[in-house]
Amino acid sequence: MEFINEVFIPFDPHNHAIYTPKQISTKDIFLIVSGCTNYFDDKNIKSFTTWCSKKKKNLNFFKAEEVRKKQKTESDAVIKRVRLIYVMKEEEFLGNVKLPALQKVTFKFFFFIDKAVLIIKDQPPHYKAFMTSLEEEGYELIGYLRKSKGKEKEDVRIRLLETMAIRLIERCPVKAVYAFPFSNSMDKIASRDLCKESKSLVKQLNNVSGSAQDMMNHIKAANTNICLIVIDFAGLSRDSKDIRSFLRSHPKLKKKNISGSFTNK
Repeated sequence: MEFINEVFIPFDPHNHAIYTPKQISTKDIFLIVSGCTNYFDDKNIKSFTTWCSKKKKNLNFFKAEEVRKKQKTESDAVIKRVRLIYVMKEEEFLGNVKLPALQKVTFKFFFFIDKAVLIIKDQPPHYKAFMTSLEEEGYELIGYLRKSKGKEKEDVRIRLLETMAIRLIERCPVKAVYAFPFSNSMDKIASRDLCKESKSLVKQLNNVSGSAQDMMNHIKAANTNICLIVIDFAGLSRDSKDIRSFLRSHPKLKKKNISGSFTNK
């Protein structure tokens, strides 16, 4: 289910480098999923649809409205049930394209779906063991989310931040999650999200304990060492000097860990 929820998103994740909008049917989803796992090897589209229906509450693609679409065939026209879903791209081509006959082609394929499979299949056991070892060493794990400044409507920004929070909580045993809802990666960490708009938006978020300033107060008041869990696409900062300054001013913050995900920028 985690794989399906990562690959098929019912709303715009604002990450068009990885996701593209498509009108797809349950059969289309079945064909993609069955190519990445042997779990459905002995199942057909009918049994897959039944399985999905039983898991409906936990499968996010059901949140997208299903519509009827007329599709022409060679002999007739058929009615197909489809949903508008943002689907993870199978691959992306990076680099300059040159004609092979004229010059050697240098290229690199990055397989997004393959990476999703690896993160879900291989990472969790090792990652969870690592998280457990940190807790046994006495570290308190707290999560961090950041959304860059932009023109998104408030409800969109809230939805994206809540999605990030859910992903973080699902994968890491964090005690609290803090959100930086209007912060660019080069903004000084200590002065982030001081505006009233930020504080007001954070109060509307589910699964979030507070804002940037609340996180810093939490770290300063901590009696144990802290490990800050950061989602990779959000990033704490691109200013290495500011990161070092932040760590010096928060001596209880001993570790920073990256949790992989795909949704949002």
